[in-house]
Formats: sequence, C-alpha cells, structure tokens
Amino acid sequence: MLHFSPNKSVYLYCLPKTGSSLFKEYILKKSQLQYIDPLKLYANNKIDTLKIRDFNCAYGPLYTSHGYNSAIIKEMLSEEFTIHNSCIFLVRDPRDIIISQYYSYGWSHAINTNDSENFLKRRKHIQSSTLEEYVTDELQIKTINDRYSLLIKLLTNNEYIKYENIIEDLDNVLVTLSEYNVYQNQSDIDLLHKVSRPTQKENILQHKRSGKVEQYKSKLNDNTISYLSNKFKEVIQKFGYE
Repeated sequence: MLHFSPNKSVYLYCLPKTGSSLFKEYILKKSQLQYIDPLKLYANNKIDTLKIRDFNCAYGPLYTSHGYNSAIIKEMLSEEFTIHNSCIFLVRDPRDIIISQYYSYGWSHAINTNDSENFLKRRKHIQSSTLEEYVTDELQIKTINDRYSLLIKLLTNNEYIKYENIIEDLDNVLVTLSEYNVYQNQSDIDLLHKVSRPTQKENILQHKRSGKVEQYKSKLNDNTISYLSNKFKEVIQKFGYE
C-alpha cells in the first residue's frame, strides 16, 4: 500500500487529460491518507463542507482554472497555499492534451448530469468536427494555455511530474515521489506498472483510449503540428517538449 510519511496532507494539481485518473486511483486512493476529491464536492454543491486539514489527507485532482465560484477552491488554487503545502503537479505535452480532449469529450467522457443538455450539445458539435478542426480551434487552445498559466504560477518550489515519464520511466517517477516521503508495497507498484501501459489497440469509446505519448506526431499533419507548436510555445519550452 502507498502512503505518505510523515502524514502531511498532499495536493494534486493538473490539467484534464494529464493522467489524473491514473494518479488518483492508483496512488492517492491507495495511500493510507484519507482521500478527498474537492472538485467532486464542488460539482455536487457540497464544497462548503470541506475542511482543509494539514495532515492525513490526500486532495485532488485540482484542475487549474480561474472559473470556480468557491472561496475554498480559490484558496487551494493560490500561490500562498501551494508554497506552504506538499503539492504534486502533473503536466503533459499540450499537443497531446488537446487530441485527448477531442476523443474524450466527443465520445468517451461520462455525461455531466448537472448540465447534460449543454454537455450533449457540445459532444454533438465535437463529433461533427474533424480532429484537425478541433485542435486548431482558438477557444480550445486558449483554455489549455490559460490553465497552464495558472499551473505554472502555482508551481513555485514544488515538483512536477510529466505524464510521459509515467508511461516511459515509471521507476524514476516513483523515485521523485519518494521526495514526498512516498513508500510503496511491491504489489501496488506492479499494479501501477500494469495499468499505466498504453493500450495495444485504440478504442475511442473507452476512457483509456490509447495512453501513448507524442500522439500528435501520428495524428496531425505537419502544418497543424507547426501551428500548435507555435501556439503552445511557452508551455512547450517550460516543460521541455521541444
């Protein structure tokens, strides 16, 4: 079983489609800390019941955005908060994030029951668009850049973990996590290795459609790759995705 010691609370920050489900299910939930999902409480209008505790809790994923109408979430998404707490940040190549969004929001993502009408309207629109059309949409690009801007602002002196390294270099990721005093039972490590492997065959109807890294190289034409590389230039340089 994974656990963080001493029992100081841990907070997971990321963008959607960066491996947050994997991290949540197979690291945070398998820790000996009490797992709490702040954004689930927020979505169910129960966020006011959340008590942020300095010890014995694992919080996340916290998706970076300025759009939350909650003083508690805003506090957790502040530099003052992250600089004084044990925070882990997940990042991924933005060119792969936007591809993953297209397939997830268009086909496999669970319907948002709190706003099903708009969700289904959005899904229909995505399904009527080609991948190239979706990834070059200025609103999608701006949303990812805005989320990354906040994440970079919150990083301060905290560690970040690349999704790509979880897939290609998991052992060293576990070494990085040891800086947060993470200890692993071998059976949990073996399970994490197994579930983090990319699928052999892509299935757009599954939550884990592929899991492969650098998908943009095979999914997009050269002109689109150049366009996105320019649009995401700052993020690509910041996290070494050149």
